[in-house]
Amino acid sequence: VARERCHHQRDHVQPIDGGVLLTDIVNYSPPYGFVGKIANKFFINRQLIEIFDFRTKKLEELFGKYQVPADEK
Repeated sequence: VARERCHHQRDHVQPIDGGVLLTDIVNYSPPYGFVGKIANKFFINRQLIEIFDFRTKKLEELFGKYQVPADEK
């Protein structure tokens, strides 16, 4: 990921029945003005999505995928 002009990330972990809910809040502003906006559209945003998708898959491998309880379906 290109070096961001500003980057702030917060992770929230909340216990729920049968597991935990992990929520990420990511705020960033790419550097280099107009060029940064283009890079964000075509590269940076996609890389961030890939990073979080990878983490989701890894957490599911380690801890299992959350199953919605039958009474909540």
